[in-house]
Amino acid sequence: MKRFLLPLFLATALPLSAAEEAPAPIEAEFRRMSAALVRRDLAAFLANGTDEAKQALTPEKFSAVCDQIGNSLTNGFDTVFLTRARQQGCDVYLWKVTPKGGGDDLFMKLVLENGKVAGFRIF
Repeated sequence: MKRFLLPLFLATALPLSAAEEAPAPIEAEFRRMSAALVRRDLAAFLANGTDEAKQALTPEKFSAVCDQIGNSLTNGFDTVFLTRARQQGCDVYLWKVTPKGGGDDLFMKLVLENGKVAGFRIF
């Protein structure tokens, strides 16, 4: 139990920074892809994808993702941009997504490589 006290103390003692916003073009890309996900439009979802991303996301995989989470977003959703990071030469952006119809919050991760979508993960 003691091992949790120090991290909890540090988490409450450190100041929180002001909320950051995603750059406008990145936010627009995220919104476009989120809308395509809700509409179940694979072509629109992959419109700005890298060749590798287009090959990796099959219609079956996309349909499975839509079945799993797409319905929870059909009534709309609120988003909060969380952070930007750099990983393996790519720009990574992370949002918290809260469905307006209730249900669990989601996290969505947008990965850009040279301005193209190399990945989009939902967890």
